[in-house]
Amino acid sequence: MKKIPNRLCDAITAIAGMKHPSVAQILRKRGFGYEADRMDELTTAFEQAIQNDKEKKDARERSHRAR
Repeated sequence: MKKIPNRLCDAITAIAGMKHPSVAQILRKRGFGYEADRMDELTTAFEQAIQNDKEKKDARERSHRAR
């Protein structure tokens, strides 16, 4: 994942951690469908980036152990 400032990362982590109700659910309930969709995109992209980083790290560790 590209380096993002800690403050931004902390904010996205907090938003992504709100599972029920999620920020997107709250927005949608109040009639902000477009904004809710963008929030869903943000949290999904963030969670995928975190997962990709973990997979890359695991692959590097396996590679080092195999040597």
